[in-house]
Amino acid sequence: MKAFFLIALLVFSAVSFAEDMAPKTNVIAEYTGVAASRQVQQYPLQVKEDKVLRVTLEANDSAVYFLIKEEQGQSLLQLQTTEWIGKVPIGNYTVDVFLAGQNTREAEFRLRLEEIMSPVEPNQKPDSDLINTRWRLIQLNGNDVEIAESSSDIYMTLRPEENKVNGYAGCNNFFGTYETSERILRFSNIGATKKACPDLDLETEFLNSLQSTEEYRIEGDQLTLYSNSEPIALFEALYLQ
Repeated sequence: MKAFFLIALLVFSAVSFAEDMAPKTNVIAEYTGVAASRQVQQYPLQVKEDKVLRVTLEANDSAVYFLIKEEQGQSLLQLQTTEWIGKVPIGNYTVDVFLAGQNTREAEFRLRLEEIMSPVEPNQKPDSDLINTRWRLIQLNGNDVEIAESSSDIYMTLRPEENKVNGYAGCNNFFGTYETSERILRFSNIGATKKACPDLDLETEFLNSLQSTEEYRIEGDQLTLYSNSEPIALFEALYLQ
């Protein structure tokens, strides 16, 4: 009998500890709907300050997915998914729910948006991966990067496939290749689309910085690029899945 009570006490303590460690969340919105082939259900997501969000999608069909898109139509996620946790910067987005494939059937779903109120502190986070992480530019040549509310963040993502890099430079989408070994990082073949914008100074400075990069360092969720052993660009990870 004593052994039974001891086991019960240990189980209760473990459950209580797990509950205490679980992040506290606040439900932002919850939607239900019907997904159909070749139709996209769009739900607004307005972020007035940087937040860590959890987005979950439950459906009676495994082919129902979502993407989070910026106002300009660019996807915040690399792949369609049914569950995602990540840091979302200030801006206006839509959560697009759809039924993948060419099926003619319909599927009911429930979409839930939550803010994580107690994320792990930055000094407790493991270092982010250089590859397959969306890096948002926050400083360039020692100056804070300020983006207008109507504009998108400058960012880059390094892909493992053929060592490709792409992203958004402030006006145009850019692309190129990279080489890396330990702390060495070099970009090459950098190119961009030819969209005309009133001010291309920041974009030009950013792309020039990439081409002069020689080394990098990651500490927690921040990436620093170096040229001639001097820091030239600072990025923040967005924890994309």
